Amino acid sequence: MAVDAADIPKTFFVFVNLLNPMTAHNARLVGSFTSSAWTSAVEDEAFRGKYLSGNVDYLTFIPNPSSDQKFLSAYHVRATSDYTNEYNAELTRRAEFSMLPSRLSATYAFGDYATCETVAKKYDWSLSEVEEFQLVSGAPLTRVAKVNMEIVSLMSEATQISMLKPETISGVWRH
Repeated sequence: MAVDAADIPKTFFVFVNLLNPMTAHNARLVGSFTSSAWTSAVEDEAFRGKYLSGNVDYLTFIPNPSSDQKFLSAYHVRATSDYTNEYNAELTRRAEFSMLPSRLSATYAFGDYATCETVAKKYDWSLSEVEEFQLVSGAPLTRVAKVNMEIVSLMSEATQISMLKPETISGVWRH
């Protein structure tokens, strides 16, 4: 959901995995994190216009509507489930919440350290990777949304073990 500007914390906490080369570069050399959308909007005027109007197409791959295979092997489902999940989330975001950040371009952060502790325990993430950052407000380019990451966990599992109707998928992501 969109967050009222008065409710946006000034400090955010990010799990920073320095084994990822891009993350290491940003953390060590740049000292900050931005979403790919924010960076693109700053650097590319055409992208900025689409971003400000909520019309950016973040989808890299489009499922093949003319595929002859209607029943998928377990390997196929496993190999494609992460992207299928993100694709479905993005379709719902575009249709219903176009001015909110896309999962495909966002920086993921937590508004308090206590939530990091809860998440670390649940997902076996290392609290030693948590770093504190200050939000640099750059409205209208800065967009913050508070979301329930349990929806992502639920759909990650559901995508691998079941076939859901499109209206069910959209309903879950709208939640």
